Amino acid sequence: MADSYIRKFSPNKYHIIAAVFFLLALAMLVNGAHRAFRVMGRLDPTELTFKGDVHKNDSILISCQPVLVRMKEAVQDSELVCGNINGYDVFVIKDGAKYRFAAVKTGTDEYDMFLDGQPVTAYYSYKYSDMFRDRIAKMGQYFEADTVISPDECSDLGLIVVDRDKELHSFLWCLPFLIVGLILLIIGGSPFFYFPEEK
Repeated sequence: MADSYIRKFSPNKYHIIAAVFFLLALAMLVNGAHRAFRVMGRLDPTELTFKGDVHKNDSILISCQPVLVRMKEAVQDSELVCGNINGYDVFVIKDGAKYRFAAVKTGTDEYDMFLDGQPVTAYYSYKYSDMFRDRIAKMGQYFEADTVISPDECSDLGLIVVDRDKELHSFLWCLPFLIVGLILLIIGGSPFFYFPEEK
């Protein structure tokens, strides 16, 4: 009488590593899709009243420059910067009737375009709100009174300037991980094996 066999799922190390790469690819795909959708429908600043028309992750095509302030006993005005963090200069801008932060990555084309007042793509975020509020609160210590900004004129919802083309194509970063996962899956062969049924 022929032996009976049962099919069992028995992955080897290649299958396990491939699964890790597939999970990483999925995470990058979801993150990339979010970033792409975030900058697809850019708001038109001419149609906004800035009294509740913008929300977190809304994107906008905007032209603005840093607010100029004058330090105590200084002669010339300077750009109001909250600080630099993770390669981003966090400026203060006036957007409509409100002051808010604008974070721009240094050394990029967008950085030069922003400082020149050219249109750039940005999305609204609360990421640097604490740094922004802290800077505004301490302005009176360092700047002339006529250039100090009132906290009542500020919005915690700031802007992060991005490269729109990179954001739109960021979901493609998942492809190398997906390809490596597929190669490992092929090397590993079938994860199913047939074992003699125990009698």
